[in-house]
Amino acid sequence: MRKFYNSIYFFAVILIVMLTGCATTPSVQIWQPWTRVLDSNISIPLNSKLKIIVEGDSKPLLGNDLLLQNDIKQKMEYLLERRGYKIVSEDFQFLLTLKYKTERHDKITSSSLMYSSTNNASALLSTSGSLTSLGLGVSIAQTISALSNKSNVISQNISETVKSYIHTISIEIMNTNNELIWQGESTWDSPNINLQTEIKSSIQIIVSNLPENKENLPFISKVKKEKEKNYYNLVCKNKWFSCPALPYKITFNTVSNNNWQDIDYGIPVSINDPSALAAYVDLMQTAEYVLPLGMKNYDNPLNNSLWSKIQLGGIYQSSNKVQIKILIKLTGEKSGYLVDKCWIATDEEFTEFEKNLKKWRDSLIDYYDVYED
Repeated sequence: MRKFYNSIYFFAVILIVMLTGCATTPSVQIWQPWTRVLDSNISIPLNSKLKIIVEGDSKPLLGNDLLLQNDIKQKMEYLLERRGYKIVSEDFQFLLTLKYKTERHDKITSSSLMYSSTNNASALLSTSGSLTSLGLGVSIAQTISALSNKSNVISQNISETVKSYIHTISIEIMNTNNELIWQGESTWDSPNINLQTEIKSSIQIIVSNLPENKENLPFISKVKKEKEKNYYNLVCKNKWFSCPALPYKITFNTVSNNNWQDIDYGIPVSINDPSALAAYVDLMQTAEYVLPLGMKNYDNPLNNSLWSKIQLGGIYQSSNKVQIKILIKLTGEKSGYLVDKCWIATDEEFTEFEKNLKKWRDSLIDYYDVYED
């Protein structure tokens, strides 16, 4: 009889481990720049006309920066137009100047040195001393990243000099009276000398503190039915993606050293409606709010268990102006989030997501509301 009860206990423990081990909060964080945003009491309404100027210096490189500046300007224009602003070259209401700088700053690592990893994240509690609800989805991700980084101690076993570069950008918005009314700054260390590879994410984190027109739906192209596997293999397979509203990275499938030798070129069963693959990828890279599903209680947004499961949602428009409602569910593993399911949602499914997302956003506003009136 005792043996019988021991067997029941053993299988009960196994069952509990299986049930609780289905999802866990990841521990491998994504790259996050240090960021801060300051503003005045002057608002920058949606549909305002903005003129963009890009200037800067990439010292380690000797060539002319004109093409680089044009590329950065196009990224800035895309992100602002997506939020609902109009980009013009004259008769503007606000002048936006983006300044950038790249400097080489090599790092020396030593086997006798033990140190904490650099904390490149900052939490935006408030931009002007009063509560703002803008950008809280991105801010909470940076807060979680900052808290986790403080306890991340690294011990180096090899002495070497590692090439490193410091990228810095500043975005200033002035009115027609030449008054500075809004400013965002970001800086980060990178082994990559090319500013272009990481600047889009930095810009989006900064401009997430500007108003956004929800009715201004981004256009997305559908993937050809006979080319869906091609798109997946070229864009998604063995690739990690980062989201401004998440402190951890995302992938469609488990990445391993042997995956590049896989002979299976099929599409994972987690991807429903593969014609919308471009929308799935875009949503994972641009979402400024996500819905944590790990717990139903949102009183403490920093609770680690809350972030074990995630849902993302977004609305796109196709070439014939038809709305496409996208939902993605993510399951946490140690290395990051895996796409559990992504699909074109029904109106009922998306309405339910929006209702729950509103509860989460309201909880963030309440959590960050720390000042007395």
